[in-house]
Formats: sequence, C-alpha cells, structure tokens
Amino acid sequence: CSYGCASYNSCGKCTSCDSCSNSCSRGSTSSYCSSGYTAKAVGSTQCGNTCYTCEKDEVVCTDTCASKGYSSSKPSGQTCSTTTVCGKTCYYNCQIIHTHSYTCPSGYSTSSSGCSNGYTTASKTCSCGAKSGTCYKCTAHTHSYSCPSGYSTSSSGCSNGYTTTSKTCSCGAKSGTCYKCTAHTHSYTCPSGYSTSSSGCSYGYTTTSKTCSCGAKSGTCYKCNTHTHSYTCPSGYQSSSCGSGYTQSGTTSKKCSCGKTSGTCYKCTAHTHSYTCPSGYQASPCGRGSILSGTTSKKCSCGATSGTCYKCKTSGCPGGTPGSPCACGGYHSSKGYAAAHFCVGTIN
Repeated sequence: CSYGCASYNSCGKCTSCDSCSNSCSRGSTSSYCSSGYTAKAVGSTQCGNTCYTCEKDEVVCTDTCASKGYSSSKPSGQTCSTTTVCGKTCYYNCQIIHTHSYTCPSGYSTSSSGCSNGYTTASKTCSCGAKSGTCYKCTAHTHSYSCPSGYSTSSSGCSNGYTTTSKTCSCGAKSGTCYKCTAHTHSYTCPSGYSTSSSGCSYGYTTTSKTCSCGAKSGTCYKCNTHTHSYTCPSGYQSSSCGSGYTQSGTTSKKCSCGKTSGTCYKCTAHTHSYTCPSGYQASPCGRGSILSGTTSKKCSCGATSGTCYKCKTSGCPGGTPGSPCACGGYHSSKGYAAAHFCVGTIN
C-alpha cells in the first residue's frame, strides 16, 4: 500500500489500503487566499494538489494630515488634540493657551461688607467658563428664626424637664423659645425679689421656699422688709411739753431704731413755787415816812404769780385829811400815822 493499510485480518495481513490525503501541512491551505492576500506555493498533498500560504498584500498609504482636515504642525503658544494619519501625527482643535481671570456677575461684589441684612452668593466666573471664589449680593433681610442643633420648638414629651434657649435668626435677632429635653436633676431657686440669705436685713424679713422647675420645694428664701420709721423718746423723757407743776430741765430728739431723729422729747421735774418780788419792789407795805408809788404781783420762776409787791417812795408831803389831795400829788390815804400820812395814787 502506497499510503498505508486501512484494515487487517485476524492473521495480521493487510486486507485494504488507505487512499491518498489532500490535507496540507500545518500553516498552509489547499484553497485560494482571501482578498488582500497573495497565495504562495509551499508544497503539495499526497494526492498531488498544491498547498499554499497566504501573505498579506502590502498597502501603500497616500492620505495626508491636510487631506483629512488636520494640521501637520502644532501652532506656537496653543494646545491641540492629536491623531495619526498614515503613521504621522496630525493636530486639530488648537486653542490659544488660557490664563483664568475670574470676575463677579453684574450686581455682585467681591465682599459682603455692608450687607447688614444678609446676602446671596454666586461663584466668580472666567470667560472660559471655569469658576472659582465667591461673589456677594446684599439683600433685604427677612427674619427666619430657627432652633440650634439639639433643640426643638416644643417641650412635648420632656417628662423630666427641659432647658430652653431662644430661636435665632441668621442676622443674630432672637424671638421665640426652643426646648431641649434633659434628665431631671432638682435645682432649687428663689423667686424674684428673694435671696438665699437674710444677711443685711436690718429691719426683718419674710420667707418663702426655694422651688425647683418640677414644682418640688426645698430650702428657704429671704426678702428684706422695707423700714417704717418709728420715733420714740429715751427713758426719762416725754413727748409732750411739761405741764403745770413741772419744770422743763432738758430736751433731746425723738429717735428711730434705724438711727434717724425727728421731733422733741422733754425732761420734766416736779416744781416747788418760790415767789419773789422784782427789783425795786418789796414784799411788805410802805412804812412810815414813805409813800406807795406802785404795786405788782410776786412771781415764781415757773411764771406763776401770787401775792403783792410794793414800790415805796420816801414821802416829802405834809399830812392832811384822809382823801384830801397831797401837795406832792395823789391823795391822803385813810390810814394815818403818827409822824406822817400815807399818800396813794400818782406821785409827782
């Protein structure tokens, strides 16, 4: 058999031969090459058919950057996108190298200075569209009050009490109340007008209990009494002037417990009358050789009067009938004396 045995009998004798093979060796083919490739004979099959290898046809590129709408060189001072045409680098979308210059839009400025009522913001923008920095535009302010973090607008559910703070506007104004629930610890305080001590309460005080916000009470608070003046006289003095039978022996001021004084107190002693005649008068009637020129009452130093005092003048008048005129004026009295007569009335 030229191409080998196809089958054997039981004795090992070849009973049929193989036919020739039209298979080409590895890397070659017996069929024609596809378009773009050239066939090259490299041998044949057992049956005598030719085997070929396919080699790619060489392609000659005739395109240029310009024919594709590109530039073959990069313009100075510009940035470009690149591509390849027939193995050469071509440039397109070239732009002048850009330096950003950021400006604020119309109506905005670079500072918020003077925006007492708040402001709105916008980004600074470059002509290329890039953004960087902040621009400010002052706006009329409308208060918007909110609670700080951790606080709410209601105390609902705060079974153990709460702390409060004010709702705050972004401008700093405050209005309304915010609540923050807290675990309750008694904190006792005094009501308005009371303090924790009676120190300085010179005129006494009233008391009340310290109170916790939960309603519990513990401890004492003090409120000093307002002072009302009460003036009294010291021992041995009286507030009224001395009465009949008493002599004023001194005075002092009425005094309040706070030290302030007002009004007069009198010190009175029991009086014993001692009546005397004033100078030029005598306690007894005019005697012999004198005439009465006037009378007055005896007077006590307390002002009381009792009895008569006589003012006597030596008589130079001759005697006469009782009731008759005296030569020196007046009249002869009804009383006569051995040596002279007593004249009464106006004495010359």
